[in-house]
Amino acid sequence: MKNLIFFSLLTLLTVGSMPQQASAAQIEASSLDRLAREIGMRATAGRAFSPVRIAILDNGFKGATANLGTLHAGPVAVDASLEEEHGTKMAEIVQGLLTRAGVTADVHLYSAFGYSNFEAAVNAVVQEKFDVVLYSQVWEYGGNGNGKGFINAVVNRALDQGVLWINAAGNFGAGTLRAAVTKGTDDWAKLPGVNDSAVIRCQPQSGSSCRARLVLSWNSFSDDVKVGTDKDLDLVLTDDTLRIVQTAGLQQKVTIAPTDSGASLYPREILEAELKPGTYFARVKVRSNNFSASRDELRLTVSGDFVTLETKSSGETLVAPADNSRVITVGAIDSELSSSSRLLKKPDILAPSLIKTDDGLQYKGSSNAAAAIAARAALERALDKNLTREQLLGKLKNISSAATQTRFGPTGPGCYQLDVLR
Repeated sequence: MKNLIFFSLLTLLTVGSMPQQASAAQIEASSLDRLAREIGMRATAGRAFSPVRIAILDNGFKGATANLGTLHAGPVAVDASLEEEHGTKMAEIVQGLLTRAGVTADVHLYSAFGYSNFEAAVNAVVQEKFDVVLYSQVWEYGGNGNGKGFINAVVNRALDQGVLWINAAGNFGAGTLRAAVTKGTDDWAKLPGVNDSAVIRCQPQSGSSCRARLVLSWNSFSDDVKVGTDKDLDLVLTDDTLRIVQTAGLQQKVTIAPTDSGASLYPREILEAELKPGTYFARVKVRSNNFSASRDELRLTVSGDFVTLETKSSGETLVAPADNSRVITVGAIDSELSSSSRLLKKPDILAPSLIKTDDGLQYKGSSNAAAAIAARAALERALDKNLTREQLLGKLKNISSAATQTRFGPTGPGCYQLDVLR
């Protein structure tokens, strides 16, 4: 994704980072059989079902066939080169598990790439009275890490209608740094690494470089997408000789005109860079004087194959809308990258996620775990149309402990995250 200078409501991009594309191969039946057993997708022959409607919101449904659900394009066309298979794999997991339980659901696939498409999809969920939403995505900006911000404001519209919203925890468990916004020498923010930095390593196993994505955000997002902030930070990436590799220096403003150059409403800066093997320093410049260390916090998320954040935080790595207290946030029991929050006591559920495809590849992560739980939620809503969030969590409470007993250890070569950011 390109780092746009000005984001309109139509082009505001979703979660950042570079997703690991899923294989076009089909998921092995044995993987779905095992996953069904582990999450309690029992056969329900002879049981009375209520009609159940599921909306899968995702960034792309490349290669999706009609048997996976009814596909809905968003109001803003998506560049074909950016279209992902991520949503297609989520739909395959959901449909595969429902089939094993004998449930026929009305499944709809909504393109939610970018803010305008995401908002339109949520509005459709409300209008069409869906029972369950699966959103195996998170946003690196648009939220404050506490359930607030304009992304959660949209999600709340569906939650207010009684929708069971199942959200992936995200896979930033090892790629997040959170810190109070405190000025140090020469107005550089005080960060825990050398030279007031976040220390990043590029260590490719093959090839000569790493494609890295860095997103800096701070907790100044409004619940109104049209309202900006004048709290201003810049992001600078250097190599270990302090040579500047790339900078992101938009000027944050409360309101801006389309003609403004280099300005943004939103408290975020984004860098994408091709890095040679070695050590790098991400530093934050404090450009405005209206920050308070007791109230203002910055968050840096770093992602990319073979890229590690050495000065990372632990325990508080959730981003919107996984941080929403009313969604059911699902983490992966078998992935060390799965995000969490001690303060928010999330994720609500830990579930297994590993799947294999018939070309021999393996995928795991919070996206798969959320898809599995969404299928179970649909089953329970089909059995009880009035099932609440709390009742569903009660039925799911044994999944985490059971999954722990069969926890998958580290996998060998050829096992990748289905997505490194969601």
